[in-house]
Amino acid sequence: MNSLVDRIEQAIKHKGTTFNRVEHDCGFGGGTIKRWMRQSPRFDKLVAVAQYLGVSLDYLAFGDESSLCHPNGEDSSEMVVSAKEMELLRKIRQLTEYQQEELFDLVDFKYQRIANSPKGLSYTSSLSKTNNCETA
Repeated sequence: MNSLVDRIEQAIKHKGTTFNRVEHDCGFGGGTIKRWMRQSPRFDKLVAVAQYLGVSLDYLAFGDESSLCHPNGEDSSEMVVSAKEMELLRKIRQLTEYQQEELFDLVDFKYQRIANSPKGLSYTSSLSKTNNCETA
């Protein structure tokens, strides 16, 4: 049976990157992932690696190939998070909820102008949908 680190290594190879790049882009110290052979990772770090590599937590934790697709049915190759996206996420998480809402509304406004598409969900309504999913 493959270990967690083996599955991460496979996903890293599939993405065409390295342990060092993943650790750097996720904000970890060098050797963090390989230390997971001896000790369990923190959940938030495991989530960051899964998001960065575009694989599900089920795949990393259990090696279930059928969970290479994300729960919403999207192919994991479509869910790859770039280094720029990870950096934005790190910055957003440092803001208060009110500041995040302001930023979300600004980005949504700019997106609508650029994409010339119908108005999307507001931050508040997307939060309530997310909360409903979590409690279901």
